[in-house]
Amino acid sequence: MSYLGKSPSQGTRNRFYFTASGGETSLSGADDNGNTLTFADGAFVDVSVNGISLVAGTDYNTTTANTIGGLTALVASDVVEIVAYDVFTIFSGSVNGPLNVSETVTASAFSGDGSALTGIPSPTLTSLGIANHDQVTVTAGGAVTATSYAGDGSALTGVEAFTSGTLMLFQQTAAPTGWTKQTTHNDKALRVVSGTAGTGGSSAFSTALATPALSGSTGSTTLSTAQIPSHSHVIGASSLSGGPTANSGSTRNTSFSSDAAGGGGSHNHTMSGTATINVQYVDVIIASKD
Repeated sequence: MSYLGKSPSQGTRNRFYFTASGGETSLSGADDNGNTLTFADGAFVDVSVNGISLVAGTDYNTTTANTIGGLTALVASDVVEIVAYDVFTIFSGSVNGPLNVSETVTASAFSGDGSALTGIPSPTLTSLGIANHDQVTVTAGGAVTATSYAGDGSALTGVEAFTSGTLMLFQQTAAPTGWTKQTTHNDKALRVVSGTAGTGGSSAFSTALATPALSGSTGSTTLSTAQIPSHSHVIGASSLSGGPTANSGSTRNTSFSSDAAGGGGSHNHTMSGTATINVQYVDVIIASKD
C-alpha cells in the first residue's frame, strides 16, 4: 500500500491533543477529545510539546504501535500535539447502485459487456488514429466498412466469412477446420436449378454412368409399298400350235405376272449389349459451417 503524500487533498491527517498530568514518558489511547491515537506508519507522525516540534527518533519514537514513546518526562499541564498523516486504501469491490464519477476513470481491465452503460460516445476514426479515411465508416457498434482493404488480413481475428449452417462443396475427404462433413447424400450427381433446391432420382451415380447393360427391341414396323425397293417378277412360258407332227407347226412365247403373296404384317428387331460410358469424375464432399 503506497503513501499518497501529506497533502490533505491526497491523504488523511488526524490531530490528537494530550494534556499531561506530569511524569508521562509515553502517550497512547484516547486524547483530550476522546479520539483514540492511531497511525499506520510511525514515519509519518509529527509531535510537538507546547508548540515546540520534537525530533523523531531523538525526542520520541513510534516503536510501539499507536504509541508515542521515549519522551522526556512531561510536566503537568504540558500540551502535546500529535499529527498523524495516514494512508488511505483505494476502493476495490462491487458497487450496488448508482455510482457518479465526475472525473476520468481508468483501469487495466473492465468486466461485463457494457450493454447497460450510457453516455459513451462512439469512437471516431480520428480518435482511433486512422488516417486517409474518406471511404471508411465506423458504426456505433464498432463495425468498420470500407471500399477496399490493404494487406492479406492474416492478423485479423474473430472474422466470420460464412454464417453457421452454410453448406459448401470441398474437393477433399475430410471437412476443413470449422466445418462438419454431411453424409446424407452419397454417390449422387449435382443438378443446377433456378427454383427450389431438392433431391430426386433412383440410380446411383456410379451405376448410371459406368457400363450399364442394354436390352430390348425396336418398335413394330410395317413396310409400305413406297418403302419396298422397286422390282417385278416375270414368268416365261411357251405353247405349240399348227402341224400334225411335233416338228411341224409354230411355237408361241408368252409371259404373265405371279399372284400376290404375303400378309402385309409388321416386324421388329431385338437388341442387347453394354453401353461403355465410364465418364470421368471428381469426388467432392458437402460440409456445413459450424
